[in-house]
Amino acid sequence: MVDTQSEFTLHTSGGADDLFDLHEWFNDDRALRGRVTLVDSPIRDGEMGGLAEVLVVAVGTGGTLTALASSLSTWFTVRQSDIKLTFTRGDGEMTIDAKGVGAGTDVEKLLRQLLDHRTKQ
Repeated sequence: MVDTQSEFTLHTSGGADDLFDLHEWFNDDRALRGRVTLVDSPIRDGEMGGLAEVLVVAVGTGGTLTALASSLSTWFTVRQSDIKLTFTRGDGEMTIDAKGVGAGTDVEKLLRQLLDHRTKQ
């Protein structure tokens, strides 16, 4: 059974710009708007501002996980670049490579496995 109040932490193999782009992409999706938070690193001495380090995605009740998987699949297709996204939840972690996401890839199934992994422990 999937925990109804769950969240993923999301890292990219790219930089802060990739996280910002993905955050904007998710906010353009009505089903995900307000469920994704861009978390900045703390500002260090001598720096003008912090850089985005992670996205936190709330995947509570309803079709949020389905919307997240669909949005990610489309984002990978539109970007057409080599990027890896690492999802973390508790002690579970899963990396999805954009090059490996094709028509036969079930992103939702992969994310659901990560949710189920933590719930069963």
